[in-house]
Amino acid sequence: MITFNTEIKNIRHPYIKSVRLWQSADQTKKQKKVLIIEAAFNFGKTMSKEAEDKLMDLLIDLKKLQRDIERYTGKLDCIDIRPGKAIHGHPAFS
Repeated sequence: MITFNTEIKNIRHPYIKSVRLWQSADQTKKQKKVLIIEAAFNFGKTMSKEAEDKLMDLLIDLKKLQRDIERYTGKLDCIDIRPGKAIHGHPAFS
């Protein structure tokens, strides 16, 4: 399996800290593209009202962000939104 991890730098949103495109291809050359968004705030199972509002605003803007990003990357397979704290365990943030 071949993997690529690329930071996307031209995304401007008040609630986005960073964006990465994680791509993998297996022996059959089937490619998977995952957009990983690191939020500029922390959230989890229990959220403050402020974090909940920020996450809702980010989700509302997600479709437009996806269209803008897909113009450059091609179709995405999925989008992960991660809390804005240290993220461990995912290849894109290793």
